[in-house]
Amino acid sequence: MKSHVHCWGVLGSVVLVFAGCPTSDDINLGEDTGLGQWDIVLDLGEPSDDGPPPPPDIPKPPDDGPPPACTSSDECEGVIEGLELCEVAVCDLDTNVCIAGLAADGATCDDNNPCTITLCSAGICEVTDIEECDDGNPCTTDKCIDSANGCQNIPNLDPCDDGNSCTIGDICGGGVCLPGNTNTCSCTGQPDGELCDDGNASTLGDFCFQDGCGGFEFSVFNPAGNSLSAGFVRMQAGMGTIMAVGTDLRGGQKWTWAVSIVDGQAVYHQQSARTDTEYLAVGDGLAAGTNGRVSRWLSGQSWEKEGTFQTAVNNAPSSTTFGDISAVWSDGSVALLFGRNAANSTMKITRCDGIEASPTCKSVGLANATGYHPRMATSRPESSSLTGPLVAVNSLASAPRSLIIKHPGANSNTMNIIADIASASGMEWRDLAIAPDDKIWGVGSLGLTVRGSGTAFASLPALPNKDLDAAVMAGDHILIFGQSESGGDSNQMLWIHKRGDNDYEPSAYHAVEIPVDSIRIVDAVVDSTAITVITKPTGSSNTSGAWIGTRTITP
Repeated sequence: MKSHVHCWGVLGSVVLVFAGCPTSDDINLGEDTGLGQWDIVLDLGEPSDDGPPPPPDIPKPPDDGPPPACTSSDECEGVIEGLELCEVAVCDLDTNVCIAGLAADGATCDDNNPCTITLCSAGICEVTDIEECDDGNPCTTDKCIDSANGCQNIPNLDPCDDGNSCTIGDICGGGVCLPGNTNTCSCTGQPDGELCDDGNASTLGDFCFQDGCGGFEFSVFNPAGNSLSAGFVRMQAGMGTIMAVGTDLRGGQKWTWAVSIVDGQAVYHQQSARTDTEYLAVGDGLAAGTNGRVSRWLSGQSWEKEGTFQTAVNNAPSSTTFGDISAVWSDGSVALLFGRNAANSTMKITRCDGIEASPTCKSVGLANATGYHPRMATSRPESSSLTGPLVAVNSLASAPRSLIIKHPGANSNTMNIIADIASASGMEWRDLAIAPDDKIWGVGSLGLTVRGSGTAFASLPALPNKDLDAAVMAGDHILIFGQSESGGDSNQMLWIHKRGDNDYEPSAYHAVEIPVDSIRIVDAVVDSTAITVITKPTGSSNTSGAWIGTRTITP
């Protein structure tokens, strides 16, 4: 056997590695075989006992040349390969060559995990948040499973709303909202006030409004576990909340109190409760009633009952003190109180300034006020022409009259009569409503209905045999609540009339019956989401509590 060792050589640009080095006997230098200047003839023979030696170092290919030249970092974009996360190509202005630099803090980076949100910080790609995967579909449950599967939007079976007010019980399926049971409602294109059925057994008095069918859903409130005959008296929206006042009996003692109404539920303000008065009026953070008592809402459920404001009311320069205060108005710094004097011989009006800090009060005049009795006050703060409150006042003279008086605003100490309507015996105001165009509607007992503006008012045809308790504006409609004069257990009624329709005959109103027993709707407010009503019991032995009714308005 010939002796061999391993060796290598270079032929042109090719590196040749041999299993053994040939001897001179194996190389024929005299023949031209096309492999160069010599042929190599190898007799590999048997491998050596020592095994193959390690391969030699192979020369590296030649360098690609110097880094690219540059004068700005824009010229370096894409010219440097192999950049790490949070590295960018920048121009080194000292050497005018492109180099790797750090990405700006807050620059996006990708850590190849679809469940994370990453940003660069000091050259490191850091996790700053977890991907929420929200696809905006309420019928999918959205979550990021893991780095391999990423975001998943899994269909669920949750309740949903298909946007059709004529279906109820809609439920998700297959990632979409499937309609539930079909109602008999057909409100699309129907006039507001048209009767319908929303298919919901818990609502009463279903009617069409703004193309949606719905009725009133009632909740019951009792301020204490032993309350009897709990009922509301007045309600007003102001200062960012809906506030109502009412009364109840506990162990033979009459209590009066205030609540705020949130999502159709009463929130009891225990600090407002007292037994030395009966609240008759509420307005913009004030509750007032019999014996000249006034409570002022501070914040949350905190009230001031006997403080600087009550002292200022009591000390107002006047020959008489308040008996009952039946109407109040406030803009937060000025308050007007309307009632009768302690002897019940004349109407009394008091103005108080600085009610939040150091209140001072004085009397306000109204001509021939002896026989007048104020019923309620209202205002529309966004109005440009009605700068103060409107007050519904009844004359107690032998020839009854229904008046609306107006405070002219600013620092005036007088009230002006803007409406004077001859009334039938027994007629009295219950409520006023002001439309966006400053048209005023007034309603009362015996079907009293008045409409006008400025100083031009006219009685409208009375709704026959009806006692009207509340009026409120909703969109371009007036909503009037009442009942038959027989009272008792008769159902409550809602009459809806489109403003601008000059037909005021009773047949021009859409009438909706609200089938409730032993309660009477006494006031109503409307906001962008709901019509809210409050009630009082019609029987002295009522134990069910004070009811709050809410009818959702379709967005």
